[in-house]
Amino acid sequence: MYHNPVRVVETNNWQEECRNFQEKLDIPNPLIITSNGIFKRLNLHSVFDSRSIFWDVKPNPTFGSCQAAINFVSRSKFDSVIAIGGGSVMDTAKVAMAVIGTGICDLNELLTITTPYKHGVPSIFMPTTHGTGSEVTKWGTIWNLDDKKKYSISHPDLYPSIAILDGNLTLSLPLDISIVTIMDALSHSFEAIWNKKANDTSTFYATEAISLILKNVEGLKNNPHDVELRNKLLNAANKAGLAFSNTKTAAAHSISYPLTIKYGIPHGIASSISLIPLLRINGDSI
Repeated sequence: MYHNPVRVVETNNWQEECRNFQEKLDIPNPLIITSNGIFKRLNLHSVFDSRSIFWDVKPNPTFGSCQAAINFVSRSKFDSVIAIGGGSVMDTAKVAMAVIGTGICDLNELLTITTPYKHGVPSIFMPTTHGTGSEVTKWGTIWNLDDKKKYSISHPDLYPSIAILDGNLTLSLPLDISIVTIMDALSHSFEAIWNKKANDTSTFYATEAISLILKNVEGLKNNPHDVELRNKLLNAANKAGLAFSNTKTAAAHSISYPLTIKYGIPHGIASSISLIPLLRINGDSI
């Protein structure tokens, strides 16, 4: 049976929606997780209390970078998490949610918790790329560079409360990175369709995502600053996230992880490079 508790809101004014939900969720002391680039481009110091902003998220979060976030969280009494960024930001935000929800600051221990957290952590996630879908899933990816492995933090309490989709947040994304993130969304969609855990609802979301991507990705090359086009692709990535939030990913992503950690191939490329041969293999069973 399909399940996803995240409330998805589409808007053209992310700041207003964020303020509204901060009031509705009654979260006066949120932790803000973002990257240095987004912090500067969106002037987040003028939107949030700069003392509550952790802006040192690096691409592909590692045990070390996540520990820096954990140390930041442990110095204050945050009541919630607001994430503004791409997949790496949202992965790091879920680690922060786990710390706030459990009071545990040991990352290895956080990765193994299966019992309910001491308390829920209200959260607002706002993607700045149209690929990850992490704003509607309960897990995040962490990389261990020492043993060259990928780990996941996963827990039902890590589903965000609210996902705010605003194409304006993706306008500063370079075209090449935009295409790479869209490829990740495409991979999420196909893997949700041929997944053993697929259900009617997840397949519906996945096919909707593929349709939106195919209809709009070509236009992005000629109109990268078209907000409505960005909104459609953001919606596609979100639907892909809603799809694989129930199925998880499959072979394409399993193949991708060593390509990323050993050779530095961007995740969107690594996760989609095997899609065509996998589609041929799985075609008869779809």
